[in-house]
Amino acid sequence: MRLQDLKKILALKGLNALFLYGRDGVKEYNIEYFADAYPLSACKLIITKTGQTLFVPEMELQRMKKESKISVKVFNKKKFTGKTGFNGNYLSLTELKSLQKNNPKATFVNVSEELVKLRAIKTQEEIKRVREACRITDNILSELRKKIRSLKTEKHIENFILEKIKERGLEPSFPPIVAAGKNAANPHHYQTNAKLKGWCIIDMGVKYRGYCSDITRTWYFGKATREIKEPYNKTLRLQQQGVKLCAKNIPAKEIDLFIRKNLGKQAKFFIHSTGHSVGREIHDPGIIINSKSSVKLDENMIVTIEPGLYWPKKGGLRIEDTVLVTNSGGKALSGFTKELLVYE
Repeated sequence: MRLQDLKKILALKGLNALFLYGRDGVKEYNIEYFADAYPLSACKLIITKTGQTLFVPEMELQRMKKESKISVKVFNKKKFTGKTGFNGNYLSLTELKSLQKNNPKATFVNVSEELVKLRAIKTQEEIKRVREACRITDNILSELRKKIRSLKTEKHIENFILEKIKERGLEPSFPPIVAAGKNAANPHHYQTNAKLKGWCIIDMGVKYRGYCSDITRTWYFGKATREIKEPYNKTLRLQQQGVKLCAKNIPAKEIDLFIRKNLGKQAKFFIHSTGHSVGREIHDPGIIINSKSSVKLDENMIVTIEPGLYWPKKGGLRIEDTVLVTNSGGKALSGFTKELLVYE
């Protein structure tokens, strides 16, 4: 996406090129990002100060020529000379040694930190795609709400979500999480045939033109007593305040610490980070919103705010929005109601 900014980095560091390498079955998301093509695997991308070329297996050539806006060729052995950048967060030590051995006239420079920083700030096109992914996710949750009384288990909800995503010709940005009853005490529960009773966490998202949404809502099956409503409403208020805190120059750790402090004694049941970056990947690199983060938020970053409480052997709740960072505070891109929906 931000090719011109990348080329400025290459020039400042005195690099002849950036070489991004993808292996079969494991995506190098920086290739997707700079080629703006999806999906890609076992491809290679070479970017210089004057141009960029995507190299693909021969069987992918015609498809990628139609999809990508940059030059596409079948890969042949490329010899590098001079200073060449690579992504040290992806390339293995064995692959790097092979690259160095086959290119003795080249010096390879790790630019992974620069790539992470570049991708953290979203372009207007990226924001548009994430916003649309959130809109679609909101719509699927609305359809689920209308259908929910006919669904009886975690698996039923999962199947409904996946069916609705498939109907739209899309794919999930991650496997949906549906956790009911005691299972809701596990933030990353893998759904079973457990019946819908008590707390029910529904965490889902879709990919739209290569960009992810990430939204969590918690519903309750049964009689919602004061003991149920109070922790939910407190978490909701803090989640909403956390969204508003997502402003330019705010240290990410301050958002996490704010939520934990105001949870009081319940904070011990908040057992994961407050949020993370979202983009091409459901966990885009570089931004984790927790108490140890050294990152300051910047305008046009996209993050999640997702506080939760998890009581062992009892259940749990989580409320999450995908959030755009602005100069004046965060704006939730996901709009489905955060009211506690109760089904007795």
